[in-house]
Amino acid sequence: LIVTGILLGLSEGYLFPSMTLFLCQWYKREELATRIAFLFIASALSGAFGCLTAWAVLYMDGVKGLAGWRW
Repeated sequence: LIVTGILLGLSEGYLFPSMTLFLCQWYKREELATRIAFLFIASALSGAFGCLTAWAVLYMDGVKGLAGWRW
C-alpha cells in the first residue's frame, strides 16, 4: 500500500508540469494564460467534487446489499 501511494504521488507530481508544457506547444503566448487558468480551475474543482463523491460513496452502506467500502 505504501509503494502504491508513492507511485501515485510521483505520477501526480509529474502530471501538472507536463500538462503545462504540453499546453505551451499548442497555444500562442496570448492564449496560454487563459488555458493554464482553466487547468488550475479544473484541478481545484476535481479535488472538491472528488471528496464529495468519496463521502457519498462511503455512506452508501447497505445499498443493493453491498458494504459502503465496496462501492
